[in-house]
Amino acid sequence: MRQDYPKFYWENREGTVSMAGQGVAASVSGPLFTWRNYCAKKSSEWQLFSPVAIAGEFVQKGEPLPFSPLKRLCSNSHPNRAEWEEKIRHALRAIHTGELDKVVVAKRVEIECGKPIDPLALFSALKKPGQTNFFLQVAPHAAFLGSSPERLYKREGRLIECDALAGTRPLYAKEELLTSEKDLREFGIVKERIAGAIQPLSQSEVHISPRTLVCTPTVAHLHAKISATLKEGIDDKMILDALHPTPALGGWPKEKAAAWQREHEPFARGLYGAPIGHYSEERAEFAVAIRSCLVIDSRVYLYAGTGIVKGSDPALEWEESEQKLVQWEPLFHG
Repeated sequence: MRQDYPKFYWENREGTVSMAGQGVAASVSGPLFTWRNYCAKKSSEWQLFSPVAIAGEFVQKGEPLPFSPLKRLCSNSHPNRAEWEEKIRHALRAIHTGELDKVVVAKRVEIECGKPIDPLALFSALKKPGQTNFFLQVAPHAAFLGSSPERLYKREGRLIECDALAGTRPLYAKEELLTSEKDLREFGIVKERIAGAIQPLSQSEVHISPRTLVCTPTVAHLHAKISATLKEGIDDKMILDALHPTPALGGWPKEKAAAWQREHEPFARGLYGAPIGHYSEERAEFAVAIRSCLVIDSRVYLYAGTGIVKGSDPALEWEESEQKLVQWEPLFHG
């Protein structure tokens, strides 16, 4: 008997790789689940890195579903602005004493819509070209979904490419990123630490591309590509362990930043910022699950975070976190 849940959909930002399915997990090995793709004449096996993976028939991409903006009855941020700014000041003190170089502080915005939400219709309205679009539904009104600009890594054989992404401005102010001391400092930490994580896995020197700006439909970021040729015997679990979480979502030093987040963030991140994607022997690709939300019945939980380094301003960091939520505004009213 066919099971309707869980359902999974994933499409890379170039639109060249997409997959979907529904059913039950075929096998479990730690956090890695097997999903079999039955769309081709010859069955192929993929590995999905997500809490639930899907074994079942491939579901082709369809037309966008009808969607009307959701009524926003009430909205609350955790932490609120005053609490947020105090947490930023606390993080800056830890940076000043040398305990941390960077830490990402996140918030969760809870929106009550008054009636159960159709997650697939919401995702259909959200998904954007040029972003990695992902959708994981475990019940009729329970899903995690998003449209992420950040690729954790892409692997073709032994060739690997990672994103270094940091700094945020509205599109009209994107050029400010190129001269902002704070944003360039934050970007430098992310870029160098990702390169440093990949270097021990690589057979030769890691290559870092020149810094550029990358634009989403609502904001711009500093960006560079980090590429290398992997050593023989390096597998995707080793790559994931080395990269996740990057300083773009965690901080640096990694363990101290994670401990700071556990102590000071007033909610569990869950899948926010997690790697989500697929791998096989020939290739792999994972996005970082940012610009994401959790849907539970009549509530939507939106997530946003900002990187705190020397020179961060608490008020401006709040504004940056709000800019990252702008993509959701057309999907709500009231």
